[in-house]
Amino acid sequence: MIGPVRYLSGHVREGWPAMLTPAMGQRPPAGEPFATDTGSFARPEDHDDDRYLEWLRELPLERCLFATAPDRFNDGAATLELALPMLPRIRELGVPPALVLQTGMTSRDIPWEWIDVLFVGGPDDWQHSEPATELILEARLRGKRVHVGRVNGLKRLRWAASLGAESVDGTFLRYGPDANEPRLRRWIRELELATPIVWTLPDTEEPWEFLYQLAEDPEVND
Repeated sequence: MIGPVRYLSGHVREGWPAMLTPAMGQRPPAGEPFATDTGSFARPEDHDDDRYLEWLRELPLERCLFATAPDRFNDGAATLELALPMLPRIRELGVPPALVLQTGMTSRDIPWEWIDVLFVGGPDDWQHSEPATELILEARLRGKRVHVGRVNGLKRLRWAASLGAESVDGTFLRYGPDANEPRLRRWIRELELATPIVWTLPDTEEPWEFLYQLAEDPEVND
């Protein structure tokens, strides 16, 4: 693991953990951990539950950090309808199941006993909203891992770290990888050397509010 937050590259590159989808047609780098996403948010017409599970079985699952259940971008209700039947099937493979957090979900909606990872998805305004932040905090309090999607800059990397995310993914290394890899390593090194922003929660009646305000602080994001 590089730094306090593991970066999963959506562009498979030697020496980096990867975020894979079936449509990529690639395998994880040798010896590196990886996670998988259905990719159904982008191309729902191409997703099939059985094909996804068959594809998962062909991967070195002993190195798989988690596998997402299918989701629909910006639609929490549709995501839950698709994900609920798949979460136990993913777990049956010995892989930690991840639920993609999409717009409108509430704590009562989430089958906490069936997930090991809360994958923070959806549009930016949802990801940064108070309801989403409450759910991220609840996931941590319940001992679930938090992963943040679409992290392609230092600002979002700092924000994800401030929320206590254990991992993020992005496509930063897809474009100009030889130039961008050193930049990404510097960003992660900066987080590694910095004083942790939020690793323990303050003793307040509404600790999520402190977490949200801290994540929005200009010193964190600039």
